[in-house]
Amino acid sequence: MRIVRVVYISSLSAIGLLILFIVLSAFTGNLKHPEKLITGTWKEVSWKYDKLDKNDSTLDFPVVLNDEIKESISQGLHFHQSETWIFDKNSNLRLEKKNQETVDLNWRMKGRGHILKLHYDNQDKEFYQIRKITNDEMILHFENDTHARGIVQIILKKVK
Repeated sequence: MRIVRVVYISSLSAIGLLILFIVLSAFTGNLKHPEKLITGTWKEVSWKYDKLDKNDSTLDFPVVLNDEIKESISQGLHFHQSETWIFDKNSNLRLEKKNQETVDLNWRMKGRGHILKLHYDNQDKEFYQIRKITNDEMILHFENDTHARGIVQIILKKVK
C-alpha cells in the first residue's frame, strides 16, 4: 500500500513537471530575442526630445524635433546622417540617406539586449538604450547635454 502511494505521488509529480515544461517551452518559444527582432531594415519616423528638468514650463513634452535642432543635438554622433538603418544577422549595420554616402559599421547588443552599441571603423563608439523593440517598431534613447539636459527618443519603423 505504501509503495502504491509513493508511485502515485511520483507519477503526479512527473506529470506536473512535464506540463510545466511544455507550458514554459511554448511561452518562451513565442518570445524573440532582441538580436533577432532588430535584424532587417528600419526607417526613422521621428525624433522627440524630453527635457529632464520638467519644472521649466517653456516646453511641452515630448517635443518633436526639426532637422536643424536634430543636427545641433546630435553633434559628434554619426546616426543623425541617416534615415534608413539596415541591420544584418552578422552584426553589420548600414546607414543610408538619399544623396549621401552610406556608412557601414558594426553593432552589438549589450546587457540583457537593452543597450545598442555601434562601432565605427575609426574606433568611435556610440551607445543607445533600446526602450522598445517589436516586430514593427523600435524606440532608441540617448542622453543629451547640448542645450539642456534631456533624452532624445528616436522612433524607427520596420520596413516590410
